[in-house]
Amino acid sequence: MSTGSKAIPLLKSAPEPDQLADRLNGGDWKGIEIALMPQHLADDGALARAVESTRDVVAGMVVTAEAPVAWPSGAFVRVDRLDDEARAGIERSAEFAAQVGSPVLTIHLFVPLSPDEFRSSDAVDAAAVEEFLGFYADACLCRGVAPLIENVPPVLRMRTGGVFLSPIGGHWRDLVEWRERVPELGFTIDTSHAALFRSFATVYPGLFVHPWDEELELSRYVEELGPDTEVAHVSDAHGLLGEGLPYGSGELELDPVVRRLGELVPFIVAEINEPDPARSVEMKRAYTAIERALALPPTDTKPVRRRVPADSFDWQQVLERRDPVPSVL
Repeated sequence: MSTGSKAIPLLKSAPEPDQLADRLNGGDWKGIEIALMPQHLADDGALARAVESTRDVVAGMVVTAEAPVAWPSGAFVRVDRLDDEARAGIERSAEFAAQVGSPVLTIHLFVPLSPDEFRSSDAVDAAAVEEFLGFYADACLCRGVAPLIENVPPVLRMRTGGVFLSPIGGHWRDLVEWRERVPELGFTIDTSHAALFRSFATVYPGLFVHPWDEELELSRYVEELGPDTEVAHVSDAHGLLGEGLPYGSGELELDPVVRRLGELVPFIVAEINEPDPARSVEMKRAYTAIERALALPPTDTKPVRRRVPADSFDWQQVLERRDPVPSVL
């Protein structure tokens, strides 16, 4: 969406007192995104404690919320699986967002599969995905929260250090197509995820069905998704697995991207994967860099030259099997 005013930079934290104290120390920070973890949705008591921990320290700040990538049982969130645990998790996530004053809730558009599961998987069950996303949208909207879906990287680590792949959610077209089915949905753009998806598709153009081409430039994600986007997650990226890197340490020219996002998106989160989640040194540097970039005059974004050349040969068709290239990972 067009912001009509200057975008607001945000830090990021789990709703844990030690993390929140670290994030809010040392500056006049304007906003913070709260990322729920499975334990925060275990029951109503856990949810109440997460709400209380957040409310105690964020008064006067802009707050946004993000659903976890796994449910309390350890089962991964999958947008094609709306079982009882998923229903409870969605409702508690939406309730958390409403209780802490977040205008939005983000959930990842993915179906995490192991390499073996990915190889043998059939087409995504569109009816199941539509049921999940419809329930998610309703749970948010009835609480006054805007439901957002986020693009995902080609290789999902799922905060476990594992290797998983999703047949949907990497290409910006996936988000657009699901918004057409569930029009109440908005978007969260992740710069690192988009860059990694492009890098992977450059090497394996047929793996995720979509062919590699200029559609996967980060600037194209911004322009295609931006008008319906409420949140941007900003970090750098490198190669195939370098996700959530410190601002300016990877392959992306982030300043012009952030400047353009500032014209479209109201909330821009410095989403840096810190070595120690209890400390936010690089996150705060990224926050400052985002503030600086937002103040720059508009410029055209330039495509990033990749070191790995594009390969249009679809060797999966020759082998007559779908291979999630585990040897590369």
